[in-house]
Amino acid sequence: PNMLTSVTEQYMTALGKARWAEKTPDHILTLGKIREHFPQSPVIRILRDPRGVAISLTKVPWGAMSFLEALLLWKRLDDESEGFFRSDPWGYSLRYEDLITSPEAELGRLCEFIGEAFEDGMLDTSETGKRLNARHVPWKEKVSQPVDASNLAVWKKQLARPDIQLAEAILGGRLEALGYPREAEFAHLAEIYPSLSQVTKYAEEFRCLASSGIRFWK
Repeated sequence: PNMLTSVTEQYMTALGKARWAEKTPDHILTLGKIREHFPQSPVIRILRDPRGVAISLTKVPWGAMSFLEALLLWKRLDDESEGFFRSDPWGYSLRYEDLITSPEAELGRLCEFIGEAFEDGMLDTSETGKRLNARHVPWKEKVSQPVDASNLAVWKKQLARPDIQLAEAILGGRLEALGYPREAEFAHLAEIYPSLSQVTKYAEEFRCLASSGIRFWK
């Protein structure tokens, strides 16, 4: 923690800011360690429909090799972190879809949670986004652009029916819990044994099972 704060606090001070934030996605796997070293730091989780997340993960070099692998990655991260956000008083979750459709309201609630006043400038990332993407990384290009609602429910436009059924066969329970729509119907339940680690080797078989009305969530 000392090494991290020695870098982030210098940068924070140089910009005249009162807070610093770190947003590496993989840190969701070490929430216990983060809480141990930063006992009262807010930890903010932005949730997004996992079908949209999976599509995005297949388009970045550090993501996933296939749609199924991306779904399983989302599930692993969600399984690892759900308990933390259910019980930690400084853990806060908001949905990407709500943030896009009602940015001022959602940011206002977030600001209230962390004890900061909402400012209209928070809605304009044109300048801060340029600093964030100073190296012109392709997947950060939109960070300095206005809010874009075109990616809402992108899975409905880009996924074929078998892939939608596959996603819901694996994640349907979490979709319902998080308030995301589920289209497919499943008459049967199957259990993946002993673990999900081998599932990607049998992607077509799992797609066929899902299409035949078999789900893998209880």
